[in-house]
Amino acid sequence: MLREICEYEKATKCFQRHLHQFDDENSSEAALCYTGLGDITRAIGDYDLSVTYHKKALEIYSYISNNDQPISIAYNKLGAALRQKKQYEEALKVYQECLQIEQRKLNGNPESEEIATTYYNMGILYEEQDKFHEALDYYNKSLLIRSKYLPTDHYKIARIYRGMGETYYYHGDYELALENLRKSLEMSEKSRTETHYDLGLLFHHIGRVYEDIEKHGLALENYMKADKIYRHAFPSTHEWVIENQQHIDSVFTKLK
Repeated sequence: MLREICEYEKATKCFQRHLHQFDDENSSEAALCYTGLGDITRAIGDYDLSVTYHKKALEIYSYISNNDQPISIAYNKLGAALRQKKQYEEALKVYQECLQIEQRKLNGNPESEEIATTYYNMGILYEEQDKFHEALDYYNKSLLIRSKYLPTDHYKIARIYRGMGETYYYHGDYELALENLRKSLEMSEKSRTETHYDLGLLFHHIGRVYEDIEKHGLALENYMKADKIYRHAFPSTHEWVIENQQHIDSVFTKLK
């Protein structure tokens, strides 16, 4: 889809055009469009608007759907947007509500993909709050489920290893951070295109590890790889582009 290859402006116009064509503003098709718009606005850093769109999608799905899967997806997407707004308590509440629905209704399967996704997202949430043990606990819960039915190089497994690597990094365990980030990179290079932002994130975080252990040449090499991918995927005003550039400037100064 358009939004998957980062052509955000075209994708936005496409979703908005379809919204105007629907007779029923509470249809599943409308909910899909709101979800798409929420994904796009979150990707470009407009988290307020992303929350608005995902709340609308969740409202529609909760009203019309007898299937809990789209409701679960909508909860997780809303939680992610709230997390990126730093509204951690609200995001946790959303994830907990989602988990209750999944555990109660999703065919009674305690190891469903939906539950694995919620565990993963809760891992990210705890990671961002520097809650080291809680983050690793939820990442491992997600990994345990996903490893049972996904290929070993699947991007969803790669993302868990990235999250674990980031968590070890923030905890100051650089050896385990590099081990997990490299494992994630190896998987992602098999499952993602060379310009996918997942690779950019990995190069950026590997660069940060090297910068912290004062291997500035390796840090710069990885930051530059991240920069190339980020500028292909995002507008120059995106927070990831700006942050990565700041690290490039910092390392250049240290190398002088």
